[in-house]
Amino acid sequence: MKLKFLFVVIFLLSCTFSWSQSYPGTNVRGRVITYNYNQPVPLSSAKVDLYIFDGTRPPGYQWIIVGTTLTDSYGFYFFKGIIPGNYVIWINQIKSYNVQIIAIDYRYYSFQDLPQLIF
Repeated sequence: MKLKFLFVVIFLLSCTFSWSQSYPGTNVRGRVITYNYNQPVPLSSAKVDLYIFDGTRPPGYQWIIVGTTLTDSYGFYFFKGIIPGNYVIWINQIKSYNVQIIAIDYRYYSFQDLPQLIF
């Protein structure tokens, strides 16, 4: 019985390891807008930084930048191959948003769409 349980545990660990080695990450996209006279307007050329928290690092060095991009003329941004987890997005280093990136099934989805961010 114990041997059977051990084989099941080894099998599950090997499946998890092989999936993590072959999973290319999640493609993430979103949009940033602002309001001008109570009308939503896309925020173009805004700097979008994506950070992840690493609690194993010393204080002051725990936020690690994963990617940086600029929004296009329609306010859209894109990050490729992001590992699932909890992140913080900073817009123009002024305003931040907490986001959760999940593992997506590439057979059905190309991107994870994040909520629209208001600057």
